[in-house]
Amino acid sequence: MAWLRSLSLKTSVVFALVALIPLTIGVSYAIISGQKLLIKAIGNEILVLGEKNIEYIEEWFNQRMREMKVMTEYPAVRDPLALSPILAAAQKELLFYENVIYVDDKGQGIVASNPNFDVAGFNVWDREWFQQVRTGKDTFSDPLLSRATGNMVVTVAAPVMENGVFKGAVRGAVQLDTLFDLVANQKVSYGGQSYLLSGAGEPVIQVRGAKADGPLNTDAAVHIRQGGRGFSRYEGPDGAEVFGMYAHIPLAGMGLVVEVPVSEALASTKQLARRSTVLAIVMGLIAVGVGLLFARYLTAPVRRIVDLLGGLSQGDLSAAVDEANSTVEQTD
Repeated sequence: MAWLRSLSLKTSVVFALVALIPLTIGVSYAIISGQKLLIKAIGNEILVLGEKNIEYIEEWFNQRMREMKVMTEYPAVRDPLALSPILAAAQKELLFYENVIYVDDKGQGIVASNPNFDVAGFNVWDREWFQQVRTGKDTFSDPLLSRATGNMVVTVAAPVMENGVFKGAVRGAVQLDTLFDLVANQKVSYGGQSYLLSGAGEPVIQVRGAKADGPLNTDAAVHIRQGGRGFSRYEGPDGAEVFGMYAHIPLAGMGLVVEVPVSEALASTKQLARRSTVLAIVMGLIAVGVGLLFARYLTAPVRRIVDLLGGLSQGDLSAAVDEANSTVEQTD
């Protein structure tokens, strides 16, 4: 095993290290920098997509409120019975509503857009949204299941005021299917998804990877329950890491989440790392080969001198004479 201690091997190893260390540092820096730039780009893309969805959702809800407020301004609202055909026409024209009902200042239903609806049995005095609207505020309820159809709806209520006194409210049960379809069918890069959560963090539409019913326990769900918004890297509904944007939307009483799997998003950088590793191995083998040749050329004179000195130490002068003659011939 003397070759392991040979000068040629040591020289070739040094040569290989000198070649590989800068290459390794450069490749590692390129991979890390590229990954940071990619994460930043993905974050910007998710945030832009999320903000556009939030703007659309808020405008969608504001439009529903404007529709309710228009009905509160009809003169017929002073005579609720005369409001019946107006509500019926509104529901036929405005396709988002399950039912539109006028309630008096006690929360009792007076007239509904659906003539078959039992308006006499409709009383919402104990509802949180009614207690808010009777203070003169335009009000949205949290998403809830309709007692009539079982569909997810949001109550949109606009107060009817007379000389600053609350007289009643026009209340519409807005069907959320259209909004849900928009969010669920949103195209998200890298195999991601967008979905809506209730204020309590419960999915209001199907969430890919959710393992059980009830509130999610992801960072996104926690921040939405706290009324916050942001972007971070966390475990998604299926337990895999995701880049996610989350935002509570007070107007809708819901939260929007846009998530992208980390494994899919960083797949390109992993491929780059694998290719760089293969390149480093190939370059290392080449460097070792070149180093061996260079070391053999570099150490040959040294080995001759060592052999010569070894011979002299043993009294062999012939090697010294041969070396001198060789030197003279080279000089001539």
